[in-house]
Amino acid sequence: MIYILGLCFILFLSLIKHNKRNDKIFMIVTALVCLLIMGLRSSSVGTDSTMYFELYNLEISGSTTALTEKAPLYIFILKNVTAFFPNWNQIYFFFTALIVITFVWCAIALVNIPCREAIIMYYLLFFLDSLNGTRTYVAASLVFFAFALTLSKYKCKMIFASFIIMAATFIHNVALSGFIIIAMELLDLSDKKIRRVVIGIMALSCLLITPAISIFIRFFPVYSGTLQRVTDTVGASAIIFQVIFIACVFEVIYCLKCGKDYNPLIDKKSFDILSVLSITELIFYIAGGTLWYIQRILIFMEMPVLLIYPVLSKINCRYRKLFKGIVWIVALFVFFYRIFRNLGNVRPYKFYWQ
Repeated sequence: MIYILGLCFILFLSLIKHNKRNDKIFMIVTALVCLLIMGLRSSSVGTDSTMYFELYNLEISGSTTALTEKAPLYIFILKNVTAFFPNWNQIYFFFTALIVITFVWCAIALVNIPCREAIIMYYLLFFLDSLNGTRTYVAASLVFFAFALTLSKYKCKMIFASFIIMAATFIHNVALSGFIIIAMELLDLSDKKIRRVVIGIMALSCLLITPAISIFIRFFPVYSGTLQRVTDTVGASAIIFQVIFIACVFEVIYCLKCGKDYNPLIDKKSFDILSVLSITELIFYIAGGTLWYIQRILIFMEMPVLLIYPVLSKINCRYRKLFKGIVWIVALFVFFYRIFRNLGNVRPYKFYWQ
């Protein structure tokens, strides 16, 4: 199967000797592998792919669809890109794949972490899902890049990150949650009291999920048809996925308690932000993991695990090997579980010409 072959190839590449040059080669080659798998797929691969592909074709032909209201920037960009490939509608999958891969890979490169582990983790946890929720992952990749930008040392980073999230909002309105994520950069989360207050506020805000959704619907009525609960998120895949976050949270608590130094990989402030974000994600999952809106928000909050896991796996602490083993076993389980249960309708994989 192409997904397993892709994983084997990426794992093989990761064995190449570690140095900056080889890391760059690894990132480029793995990006091309993921781009080809995403871009060459048929519209039958992914539960929502057929719907989005048909809506895209209608938009290109001049019709007005729900995407015009939901994602005006998304449609505007696609129409302009399509102008260069008027007779090849497969450009839809190639271009959306290019956006996702480019911004996720650039986000990983922005933060000084072991890129190989981060990319392998992305492939195991998020890649299959990105074949389904195309528009969600385009927006999530932008928010993820904006978040990584806030952790970098560039000037005016918060301004640029805010513009990126605004753009993501015109692709998927749920990207508004990205402002909460980058707002953590403005807080001094190294202070234990502030960390506890932030986590406490997030926990209490879960009590306001229903009225918050009602307010969201008032501003974006086009989503009123998606108020139903999505019960399949309480299945084994979703629950097991949270084990990775639980492992990260326990490792975070252990490292903070022991006063470990993270400077060789990531600065203390960035680590604190990632730590609070991981704990917050768990809180939101427990409080409303079966709600459609919370599912979408969780995608935006889950991606930062790609940045925190490689950091934790390199810190020399007592339980590091146990922590790494648990995370890799769980990540592999999630990957194969999704394939064999055919979650998101990713099987059988077909090329667009088949």
